[in-house]
Amino acid sequence: RVPGTSHDFPLTPGQLARSTSPERKVDGVVPTFSAAAVNGTALTVTFSEPIASGGSKPPSSVFTATVTAGGMDTTVNGTSAAVTVDGAQVTATLTSAVALGSTATLAYVKPSANAFADAAGNQAAAFSGKTLSAVQHTAPGFDDGDDVTLMIAENNADEASVGTVAATDADGDTLTYSLASGGDSASFTIVSGTGEIKVASGTTLNHESKAEYSITARVTDGEDASGNTETTATIDDTITVTVSVTNVEEPPGKPAAPSVTSTALTTVALSWTAPSSTGAKAITDYDLRYFAGSTDPTDAADWIEEGETKGHTHTGTARTATIANLTPARAYRFQVRAEGDGEGAWSDSVGATTATPGVSSIVLGETPTGQNDTYKLGDVVGVRVNFGAAVDIVGNPVLKLRLATGTEKDMTFDTSKTRTNTTTLDFTYTVAAGDTSAGIGFGANKLSLGTGVTIKATGTDTDAVLTHTAVAASTDHKVDGVLPAFSSATVEGTTLVVTFSESIDSGGTKPASSVFTVTATSGGTSTTVNGSATAVTISGATVTATLASAVAADASATVAYVKPTANQLADLAGNQADGFTGKTVSNELDTAPTFDDGDEVTLMIAENNADGASVGTVAATDADGDSLTYSLASGGDSGSFTIVSTTGEIKVRSGTTLNHESKAEYSITARVTDGEDASGNTETTATIDDTITVTVSVTNVEEPPGAPTSLTVNTIGTTSIAVNWTAPSDTGAKSITDYDLRYFAGSADPTDAADWIEEGETNGHTHTGTATTATIANLTPGTAYRFQVRAESDGEGAWSDSLGATTARPAVFRIGISTSPTYNRTFKTGDVIQAFVDFSDPVDVTGSPVLKMLLATGQERDMAYNRDAGHTNVTRIFFDYSVAAGDVSTAGVAFEANKLSLPSSAAIKATGHSVNALLPHDAVAANGNLKVDGVAPTFSSAVVSGSTLVVTFSESMNETVSAATSSVFTVTATTGGTPTTVNGSGTAVTVSGATVSATLASSVNADATVTVAYVVPTHGPKLLDAAGNTLAAFSGKTVSNESHTVPAFDDGDDVTLMIAENNADEASVGTVAATDADADTLTYSLASGGDSASFTIDSGTGEVKVASGTTFNFETKAEYSFTARVTDGEDSSGSPEGTATIDDTIAVTVEVTNVEEPPGRPDGPAHSGSSPTSLTMTWSAPSSTGAKAITDYDLRY
Repeated sequence: RVPGTSHDFPLTPGQLARSTSPERKVDGVVPTFSAAAVNGTALTVTFSEPIASGGSKPPSSVFTATVTAGGMDTTVNGTSAAVTVDGAQVTATLTSAVALGSTATLAYVKPSANAFADAAGNQAAAFSGKTLSAVQHTAPGFDDGDDVTLMIAENNADEASVGTVAATDADGDTLTYSLASGGDSASFTIVSGTGEIKVASGTTLNHESKAEYSITARVTDGEDASGNTETTATIDDTITVTVSVTNVEEPPGKPAAPSVTSTALTTVALSWTAPSSTGAKAITDYDLRYFAGSTDPTDAADWIEEGETKGHTHTGTARTATIANLTPARAYRFQVRAEGDGEGAWSDSVGATTATPGVSSIVLGETPTGQNDTYKLGDVVGVRVNFGAAVDIVGNPVLKLRLATGTEKDMTFDTSKTRTNTTTLDFTYTVAAGDTSAGIGFGANKLSLGTGVTIKATGTDTDAVLTHTAVAASTDHKVDGVLPAFSSATVEGTTLVVTFSESIDSGGTKPASSVFTVTATSGGTSTTVNGSATAVTISGATVTATLASAVAADASATVAYVKPTANQLADLAGNQADGFTGKTVSNELDTAPTFDDGDEVTLMIAENNADGASVGTVAATDADGDSLTYSLASGGDSGSFTIVSTTGEIKVRSGTTLNHESKAEYSITARVTDGEDASGNTETTATIDDTITVTVSVTNVEEPPGAPTSLTVNTIGTTSIAVNWTAPSDTGAKSITDYDLRYFAGSADPTDAADWIEEGETNGHTHTGTATTATIANLTPGTAYRFQVRAESDGEGAWSDSLGATTARPAVFRIGISTSPTYNRTFKTGDVIQAFVDFSDPVDVTGSPVLKMLLATGQERDMAYNRDAGHTNVTRIFFDYSVAAGDVSTAGVAFEANKLSLPSSAAIKATGHSVNALLPHDAVAANGNLKVDGVAPTFSSAVVSGSTLVVTFSESMNETVSAATSSVFTVTATTGGTPTTVNGSGTAVTVSGATVSATLASSVNADATVTVAYVVPTHGPKLLDAAGNTLAAFSGKTVSNESHTVPAFDDGDDVTLMIAENNADEASVGTVAATDADADTLTYSLASGGDSASFTIDSGTGEVKVASGTTFNFETKAEYSFTARVTDGEDSSGSPEGTATIDDTIAVTVEVTNVEEPPGRPDGPAHSGSSPTSLTMTWSAPSSTGAKAITDYDLRY
């Protein structure tokens, strides 16, 4: 019979009936024996279906095994230990083990209580003679035997897997793996359930540090030899695990491109720097490769590497190499790589071209010795032409030597020297009459080849390069092919001065004055005046001789020179003057010298002079050519100056420094004398012949300040950059009066200094005064600039080191939401969400930028640009989005990074400029105060109980707005085919989460079929979800009509609770819980009478406690009795009762259990007598007898 109906259905035994209600199943099948196995004393019985595991279990003694061995039957009973149940399997324990291979059967005796039953309560029937399989426990063993090697590459990931050491257990037991301590076990872990070995967390294996580790892995099945679970697991097997750490090449880094140190005809020498990263090992070698070409080959195989034909072999760590066997005059590319723990990357390439033999230098031979560095007439000039590499010469090349006059002379090739495999060519030239030159030089490209003449690289057909640069005239190799000749002569008394056409060598021994003879004619009579034996004196081109007697002042004279056999007069090159006769001599009287500048002169000198600096020369002229002596008159400013007595050069006195700012003008008097009287005779005391007043004007030399330092950026704007600097420590001769600034648009200083924009130029910055800060304006946004500053005082100082800075571009620095939702921090359908984007500087917006807003679902929504909020010279722009149906973001709206974009024709630029603003921005996290709910609430379910209607919606409803009245709901109740409309009352609904509770005008019959309708009110409060989305009207929705049920105590009519004596105050005794099918709120109480005064009950939970101040004593009273009650506070229709009716009661017995309160400890006993086999002891009773009188004593010895 189906519960709650009068319908009977015929069933046959074993038939399983099913109804359409999952709460009303039928199971008429009892569990039956399926199989059984025994392992030692462990018995496992499997039934045909799961056995209920709740409640008390029967003891193992319900099973009996009959073991047959040797023709005899032995009974093995189950123990008193309770069985365990796991699904269809029951495990019991036997009193003794069953031997492996025994023949055994099993019997089950159904106990009177706690019998095996299925989930429906069908009890298994007793059975006997069922086959029992006897199995034996086997220990697990590792699959790989006693040892195994696992491999892992070095530089492992954290906790990287090394491999698995699996073991097999024939019994299929659960295995546990572990690592034995010691060895390298600290570097590894093992997964206890699988045997997988991993590198310990935080450990990184390194092949170079340690290539092999040894650990011992262990396994156990946790069972003893009989298959029983061990308290402490025994290790069943071990395996030695060698972990081999394989090398992962960690080669050195890439060297920088090598440098070319030299090139030759067939070789190129290179050097390079070791890479900063040597890899896992030290560098052991370098490899080099090259390619014949001016650029790297397209195909890497075209490089010529070590081991290939003509490949270069490099051994060791030297960072230099010479690549040989190259072709002359050929472009090559070279690369190098390092070797250590593997081969590193090839460096960037460097190019070099092998040499073509060419003229490397032209060198003159030795400097002429003792001849004023001058080749004289007939001397041979030697020249060597050096080549950069060996050459072979055919024929006689020509080298043209150039004299200072511009005249070129062909030099003769020295054929006596080798012509093959030589790097030098020698040439000679013999100085001819008339040759003269202040130095020998060579014009560019003056080595030439005649017909049939060649100069080629040795052993090749490659012509050497003959071009060469000009060689400047060398003053160490002058040429003088001209003999000194008579120019003029004067005589004054006994002094004869002969002047030659060029300077005469004044070194060595001088000839006697007797080499000259003067013929003096006076009144028609000629007289010969010989030179004396006194040696001549030589000064430049003049030779002064002393005559044996004076020549009359009125005589005409001629002179003759006889070339002596030794100590001849010769020029500086050694060319000897030829003898001469009859040369006219001027016979002159003495004249006094005079200053060339008259009576006064002004000389100028810059201040801050060097020590002993020259001011200028006050020269005097003596018609006689006498030697003059200059001096300064004392007085005036003469103490600050000196004069060179032989030249008239005025100098600042040593130790004196003139300063324009201290004194700008000095006055001194210079004097001159020739030391002769009017007849030209030498005076004993020289007479001053002339004086000149000299004004020395000290001119100003600007002493500007030093360069300012620490030029730094203070602030950066879009069109300006503010800088500051430190004044120079050296202010110059005056205090600083101003600073100049200049700038240049670029990331590096301009090559042309004229490109700096300075004060006074268009957009130049004007700075006035001594402030050490400045703001340079009128700059272009987003542009790199260089800045310099200099100080002004006594002139303009040096420009400071330059400072680089880039003007800012307007950039996004904040994105936010400027509108707020109306309800519960949530935007509803149709709400406009307005976002703002803030820029660091003003921008101009054209077109319609787009900002993408992110919902929590991961969907993005395009926000429309709000042009009405301003689009020129603004720092904040706005975007709008209207929430659409279906939009949901429970975590709030967010913005991913860089979601401000510009469609075509849209732009955001710095105000007044064509420079784009920077749009990248950080992500904006979801804001829980700005959620989105674009989904309106919908009907989910409804329940009516009496006059209470509870409607559940698809989401939480709005609890913050004014509540609608229950009249928005109408219930249609149909009983016996007749529908009845029950309206909602005027009472306000209550909202809790997704449920709305309404009160109906009347109760709905418990047996009625019910639907509900909702009408959106035209006035007054509506039902809204938490975001404010309006609930749409609905009708005809099914309502569950639930009849009221009363609660009942779970333990039935009576229950016994227990508590130990000597309880704490208000100690808990236990709980008498009741269940209400309607899930109504229950209220518990105690009926008066009995022992209820000693207890209290929690009205909300049914927990019984000892009344405050009451302490139970087992010895005084061991049992208490009272009645507990429960009510749901509703009548039979489910409506609240005015006075609650008790729905159920339960008799509660509280047993007070004894807690031992033993007597105290007696004092130590005393010896009062003895015999050979006994001792008599006495003692006093303890002062505390405990809860009862003492009944006995115990003794021990």
